[in-house]
Amino acid sequence: VTSDGTYLYAATDQGIRRGLLSDPFLVDYNAWELITDIPNYTGTFSSMAFYENYLFASLEDPAEEQDQVYYSNGSGWTAYPYFTGESCYELLNQGDYLSLVDDTAVHLINDDLLVVQQLFSNRPRSAALDMQGDLWLADYGWGLMTNQGGGSWTITPDGPY
Repeated sequence: VTSDGTYLYAATDQGIRRGLLSDPFLVDYNAWELITDIPNYTGTFSSMAFYENYLFASLEDPAEEQDQVYYSNGSGWTAYPYFTGESCYELLNQGDYLSLVDDTAVHLINDDLLVVQQLFSNRPRSAALDMQGDLWLADYGWGLMTNQGGGSWTITPDGPY
């Protein structure tokens, strides 16, 4: 779920839906409209983020071969050219950056929509920036990874996954 200040957007397994934030009946499913101008608009969308006046959305590939990441500033949708992973796990507005977590890394995207930093791992799932601007990555097998101090290192719990 994300918002542009006017609408609330939800990525669902049946497309992207949006509802007016000012609508007093937003809890009613019928108040939400389906976004139909994005490719494969009835597909499964797994993540969304609003960043620098762009709406980003990730579309899951039903064949599990190549997800797609799209973005729009309100005048049509474009495939994000720097998404090269097979799966997109998360899109998240981090303030100064947008983080995109795929199956190999977290990619920080700046306001020019360029990838400016990456942190690679075996099975990344989520990412965050801390108050000092250090990147943290939640890895399914390695625990927490960070680029704190200029190099990457991990914090792995002593126990099962």
